Amino acid sequence: YQTKLSPIKRGKCKSCGKVSFCITKIGPYSHFIMIPSEVLKIELPKVIAHIYYDRRLIDIDDGIKKVSGHLLSQAEIQMLVCKSFIQRWT
Repeated sequence: YQTKLSPIKRGKCKSCGKVSFCITKIGPYSHFIMIPSEVLKIELPKVIAHIYYDRRLIDIDDGIKKVSGHLLSQAEIQMLVCKSFIQRWT
């Protein structure tokens, strides 16, 4: 349901209309799949950053990094994914 130029492909739940997943390609061989946390039934890791903070409904002062704008938010996601790959390999 997004523009054709978006690198992220989103899927909506047919019954409720909420976003159910997002997929983006990272490099030539891998994909990154994002699932809303409300769908998962597991304990989640701590929050590292608030992305797309410019689209927030209310301000939050929780001491967690805030990233505004599409390009900076995408860059933050890519950086965090790359850091997690490096941490696993070392």
